[in-house]
Amino acid sequence: MKKILFIIVLALAYCATANAQDHIVTRSGEEINGKVLEVSSDFIRYKRADNPNGPVYVLDIENIRSIQYENGTFEDFGGKISFPGPKEVVPDSYSYLMNQPEVRYADIKRDYNPSYYVPWEGDPYEPWVGGLCSFLIPGLGQCIDGEWGRGLGIFAANVGLGVLEIIEMSAIGYGAQVYNYDYFSGSGYFSDNSYLYGGSGALLITLIGHAALNIWNICDAVRIAKVKNMFYQDFNGKLSSASMKLEPNLALAPSVSGVVVPTAGFSLSLKF
Repeated sequence: MKKILFIIVLALAYCATANAQDHIVTRSGEEINGKVLEVSSDFIRYKRADNPNGPVYVLDIENIRSIQYENGTFEDFGGKISFPGPKEVVPDSYSYLMNQPEVRYADIKRDYNPSYYVPWEGDPYEPWVGGLCSFLIPGLGQCIDGEWGRGLGIFAANVGLGVLEIIEMSAIGYGAQVYNYDYFSGSGYFSDNSYLYGGSGALLITLIGHAALNIWNICDAVRIAKVKNMFYQDFNGKLSSASMKLEPNLALAPSVSGVVVPTAGFSLSLKF
């Protein structure tokens, strides 16, 4: 009998605790127990019941179906509600920014096309500065853009290629020394030319790869700065949903005599 009473008391205590929480239901059907801290016209802030001293979470109000508060008040968000006062914009997909000091390029690189970038006053990064710094020191532009791991990786790759080039040049020097010794000693055959020819071919391939890496490195630093600037423009409501691009175009057009000839011109593309 005592065990039954003890179980009943625990069940009542659990129910009382559950009722003392706000109950959030999202449009996807997820149920969240916690404490709602703020409700605005665009989002809500809340803490989870299982971690009351943890971080503050943010949900877009368009993703919320209903909230039942601990005092029994029920609020239905069948349509987006509006409150008086200035509009606050904190998109749900960017809520992680509230707990991170810097957005990562890897998280947003597929969301923005850098060819549509238009500079705005207050942009946090200068694309030309990143490109120039990466030209002077490979990887420095990426570090200035906040991508330290990427920048240090590019710098390490350049150092590795530089060491490889030194080894290959040493092999060429050794091969040239052997070649000259055989030649001036009057030997009828050259004992070993593999260092000379093999080192030369390897050095040429390495130099081409090194140059390609550094060209990509400069373009990458510029692209990162543009994409990150577009993200912050979008986050602050400055990024337009429409963009125009003027490009050279070569088309085939009929002449007066009826002969089709190539015609150079420009094409204007408008993207929404």
